[in-house]
Amino acid sequence: MCEFCSDEDFYQAFMDYLDDMERQGKTPDQDEGHMIAMKAAEAARRARRSPFICDPIET
Repeated sequence: MCEFCSDEDFYQAFMDYLDDMERQGKTPDQDEGHMIAMKAAEAARRARRSPFICDPIET
């Protein structure tokens, strides 16, 4: 299964890249878009994985 089909974060990041290129009047580069989408999808996954931090309560 390709990344577009299996990873919603990747798909959204790639579509955002295409929209941004269109707004700037530039021709999108498929390789550049893929790298940007991979980095954005990984960042989105890391943001959702916030570690549980337990600070001791001082009494």
